[in-house]
Amino acid sequence: MDYLLDIIKKIACFYVFASFILNLVNDERYKKYINMFTGLIMIILVMKPVINMFSSDNQFETLLKTNESDYMSREMADKISVAGSYGKELILNEFNETLKNSLSHKFLDYGITLEKTEAQIEFDRTDSDYGRIISLDIAAKGFDVSNSYSVAVTELKKYISNVYKIDKNNIHINITC
Repeated sequence: MDYLLDIIKKIACFYVFASFILNLVNDERYKKYINMFTGLIMIILVMKPVINMFSSDNQFETLLKTNESDYMSREMADKISVAGSYGKELILNEFNETLKNSLSHKFLDYGITLEKTEAQIEFDRTDSDYGRIISLDIAAKGFDVSNSYSVAVTELKKYISNVYKIDKNNIHINITC
């Protein structure tokens, strides 16, 4: 709401300023140029928030992935409560495969092929994190030499931490060439 209010304030201030300038100029020849110029600036002021809204695809993607991970966690918690110890392993394997498929595109952005994901899930029903990922071990290979290894790992950990709500210290990425 503050964002919208800020935009409206900018437009109103510019409109007042443009009206002041138009009242100072008496010559009709200059008024049409001033009107054209202020009109262009007004279009830019109005279009800037719209363009910013469409360019925030990365935020939308992260939000979508976060909601997807919450759904996966809740679904896993439901399956865990139904399954026994054998069922837990099957569910964990299925979850690891789903997680691998979900993360493989992000790793490919860095020229890395995701080999294996191994998530540790909270199985204690009394814990508030029941059904959530506690830690994540990732094995990958094929690092693109043009990217910095530490930067890639840091950015991937940050992305995984934001999307799956895992502490960065509990994400272990092992990349081999």
